[in-house]
Amino acid sequence: MSKSKDLPGPSHGESHTNLARGAAAQRRAELYHGNFGIEALLKNKKAVAVAAFASIGGFLYGYQQGVLGGTFTKPAFQSKFPTTTEATVQSLLTAILQIGGYLGSLTAGLFGEVYSRKHTLMSGALWVVLGSFLCAGAQNLAFLYAGRFFTGVGVGTLAGIGFLYNAELAPPEIRD
Repeated sequence: MSKSKDLPGPSHGESHTNLARGAAAQRRAELYHGNFGIEALLKNKKAVAVAAFASIGGFLYGYQQGVLGGTFTKPAFQSKFPTTTEATVQSLLTAILQIGGYLGSLTAGLFGEVYSRKHTLMSGALWVVLGSFLCAGAQNLAFLYAGRFFTGVGVGTLAGIGFLYNAELAPPEIRD
């Protein structure tokens, strides 16, 4: 008997790739003890960490919207930027984040396909950092507008690509 007949191989219509996928699925099923959904998620610490990281984008979007309202009322801010007490300026500072977010979320999918979701997430985070630095070190209203716009691009990118990255890394057992 030859050795090739003793080795298990693909049956009719199966390939080695399908067998490898089946073996990986079997190992995951053993790891999760047959659990699916939330039960499987709780046993996978890496998936929980990735989900927490990827969902930061949605949190940042809401946080960036809310933080400005409190800033307008601070006396130090009003003395540095006296025109921010006008409704038009306040509206523009609020809306410019939305405009940046719109641009960031529209381009997130394209950049995620071209440059990878991981690198797109990182670039979104860098946009948020740049915008935050511009706002923190603002010397005039133009810096505030630019900072809010760049922060909007970043949080829009994070909100637009985070869930895709999350789904890409999640094992099939927890994709319910």
